[in-house]
Amino acid sequence: MDLAKALSFDNKTIRMVKPYLIAVFLLSIVLMFFDISPAIILFVALGILSMYPMRFVTWLGIELSVFFTVLSASLYGFSTGVLVACMIVIIGSFVANLLGIMTFYNLLALIVIAYLAAGAGISNIAIMGTIFLMLYHLGAVFFQKGLGIFDHDSILFAAVNIIFSLMFFWRIAPFLTGLLS
Repeated sequence: MDLAKALSFDNKTIRMVKPYLIAVFLLSIVLMFFDISPAIILFVALGILSMYPMRFVTWLGIELSVFFTVLSASLYGFSTGVLVACMIVIIGSFVANLLGIMTFYNLLALIVIAYLAAGAGISNIAIMGTIFLMLYHLGAVFFQKGLGIFDHDSILFAAVNIIFSLMFFWRIAPFLTGLLS
């Protein structure tokens, strides 16, 4: 197969992805204008992009909002963790077409997690991240059950997200904290 052909995109794909890439680019410019660390800009951009596949498969838990919230709050403090969480959840939910009641839960839970992570610091980031991840999903179960919206998609999302996020907390977070601290 020709490499140029394999890397080419059809017009429909370009039209679909273009607005999101422009939004991430503009967001990066705005954050740089306010003298935000390039690492935080990268965390927000990757967090938003990680939510995009859920536009097509809602139970696909390959998203990094908890990971980047814990990492940014541990490294840079509570307010930075909240900024990262809010931007990822609001913009990412919009991009993934998932604005709804769970957006409220995600915002509330990630603000609490940012507070806890900022207090915990960067020592033992993998253990703390794992604890916060489990608390996040436990809270989601109670929230969804309370509203009567807990279903098999919720279980699939939690299972995939826990496995995916644990890989990041145990393999990538220690490396990033060493690099950025």
